[in-house]
Amino acid sequence: SMKALERIDLPDTLTTYCTQAGVEPGQLIIEVTESAIMDEVAVALEVISRLHLKGFKLSIDDFGTGYSSLNSLHQLDIDWIKIDRAFVTDINTDTQSYQIVNALVKMSEALAIGLVAEGVETEEQLERLRTMRCPLGQGYWFARPMAATEVARLMASGPTCPDSDGVEM
Repeated sequence: SMKALERIDLPDTLTTYCTQAGVEPGQLIIEVTESAIMDEVAVALEVISRLHLKGFKLSIDDFGTGYSSLNSLHQLDIDWIKIDRAFVTDINTDTQSYQIVNALVKMSEALAIGLVAEGVETEEQLERLRTMRCPLGQGYWFARPMAATEVARLMASGPTCPDSDGVEM
């Protein structure tokens, strides 16, 4: 939750949970929204820095919809950004949405930051993202929300992309 970034003990607490579960912090991606960072900037920046120092990967969710997207990339040691679904939804019909996503793909490549396109719901969106070289997608095209037991079963059955050809999307 956004309140979690106000807890200075969060990095230590998560590290303890990881140790107890036998999971390396680098196996987890902590997803934060820009609005969470903006509420208590100084504390959030310290917590995020400490999370990264402990090995957790960090992602900014809904990238491009906040007030300081580029500033967040500059100030924080971010590993991933997630393109907000608002840009992906109209990627085939709105020139500005297409240009924004295309620019974010190029920026992520230049900065060596992982990129995920949220809200992929159609084959046409998927194909457009592939032609732009967007490395990862997330959305109903791949799977609907499901219980943890269903996720485990699905993962055991192999690739989940409707036409998986080695592409991670």
